[in-house]
Amino acid sequence: MKFVRLLLPIFFALFFSVLRAETEEPEEATPPPPPLEIQNFSEELWWIRDEIVLKADAKKDVFALANLVDLDGEYADDVWAAGRRVTFRGHAADDVRLFAAEVLTFDGVAEGGLRAISSGNMLVNTNSVVTGTTVLSAGRNLTVNGIFHGDLSASAPRLVLDAQVEGSLTLQSQDVTILPTSRVGGNLYYQSDTRPNAPDGVVAGEWIQVEPDTGLQDTLRQWRWTLRVVQLFTAFVIGLLMVRFLPRYTGYCVETMLKLQPAALMLGFFSTVVMGMCGYFLLLSVVGTGVGLFVLLLLSLLFYCGKIIAALALGATLVKHKVPLTFFRLAGGLFLGLLVLYALFAIPYAGTTLWVLVSSWGMGAMIQTIRNSQRVLKLEIPDDLREDDLDSTT
Repeated sequence: MKFVRLLLPIFFALFFSVLRAETEEPEEATPPPPPLEIQNFSEELWWIRDEIVLKADAKKDVFALANLVDLDGEYADDVWAAGRRVTFRGHAADDVRLFAAEVLTFDGVAEGGLRAISSGNMLVNTNSVVTGTTVLSAGRNLTVNGIFHGDLSASAPRLVLDAQVEGSLTLQSQDVTILPTSRVGGNLYYQSDTRPNAPDGVVAGEWIQVEPDTGLQDTLRQWRWTLRVVQLFTAFVIGLLMVRFLPRYTGYCVETMLKLQPAALMLGFFSTVVMGMCGYFLLLSVVGTGVGLFVLLLLSLLFYCGKIIAALALGATLVKHKVPLTFFRLAGGLFLGLLVLYALFAIPYAGTTLWVLVSSWGMGAMIQTIRNSQRVLKLEIPDDLREDDLDSTT
């Protein structure tokens, strides 16, 4: 019986909600928004906003950066657009370059080439027409429709193709679906372990398996140590400037690190997380874009200088910092500390974590030194005034 009493309020709530749903009149559907008016632009257009919905008649290049970008109309020159969600449904007489963080949709005409990159999903709709070379890259799913008069290159973890390609087709995906209505006038190059499944008659040319293009990776691998040497030299020069022009502050920061205070590490790590999140969210807002950029730049500067402070502390330990240090001894210790740190940072996986901890520790020592340098204001009351106050109270 108690159980039934507990359920009675629920039954009454459901009963009255059903009655209300039957008696309420259906709300009128909201009318669709009015069509956009065509805006004429005779000069080069640069837009940075939170949301850009544009139907333009542009005579020159258009650059759009926003959280949401939706472009329509006629564009006589190049079109560049980047944002979280990007949609292009206009007509471009030249090249189109689109970059999206989540979703990218192309439903227009590009008489030049098309290059579209999305970290998430990408859809090339059936009304799409591209005259020049097309390069598509998606981080998740990629669906390609439309007509391509030139070569087409598509890369994604999961790829669905239902397009008309007059040139050659290059596919880089381990999960490819080619629909029977697709047509490829040239050769089909695939960069996968197995040959993609496609109905007969879809590909007019040959099926050719090629190795993935690793030219850029090979170049970076060859120049990796050269880049690290340049970074080491740059950090060494900046460290010498800090020792030369800010000797007292730099020395206090090094002493703070040498005392092995956990508070400096916690302060640096906490400041890194807070400033990074604040800068990121302000950067995406409308009003705080400049403030967010400033916060991120300040965080990068403190993080970089924190690494140099850590190298100075390590170098001072290696050269026995208790002995009076000359400028040349400090320079030698700095170089030795940077050399050890960069060697540790080069360790796979563990090096990145060590770099974050060391730089945060050094940044925390810098912030703590600034806090310790602030003198506390002390108010001392003379004894005669204290006696007068006591007499007046009695």
